[in-house]
Amino acid sequence: DFLLPTREPEILWYKECRTKTWRPSIVFKRDTLLIREVREDDIGNYTCELKYGGFVVRRTTELTVTVERIQNQWDEVQEHLQNRRQQLNEMLKDSTQWLEAKEEAEQVLGQARAKLESWKEGPYTVDAIQKKI
Repeated sequence: DFLLPTREPEILWYKECRTKTWRPSIVFKRDTLLIREVREDDIGNYTCELKYGGFVVRRTTELTVTVERIQNQWDEVQEHLQNRRQQLNEMLKDSTQWLEAKEEAEQVLGQARAKLESWKEGPYTVDAIQKKI
């Protein structure tokens, strides 16, 4: 109520009563401290200090972080990874079976090609063809 429009107050933030080097995901907007990516080491007491003229006002609040939610997210990710791993193993098994079948088919095709080549050579009598079969 006593601020002049031409003069801004000086606002400082502390954690556990100490100045701190803040990481980029922590944003300051005047008297608001915004922690975008909360981590467990963010737990603690935060103090906002406002200096204006000869006055200093400090307010402290405690931040708690609920690890249960993070644990649930971790469990969900682990379950998703396990399902994906199983899916990839099934794909690998299918691919291996396909490659084995392909090799078998190539052998049969090779044998068929050899028979066809032998048929190109004469004689073309019934007895000769029956012997080649």
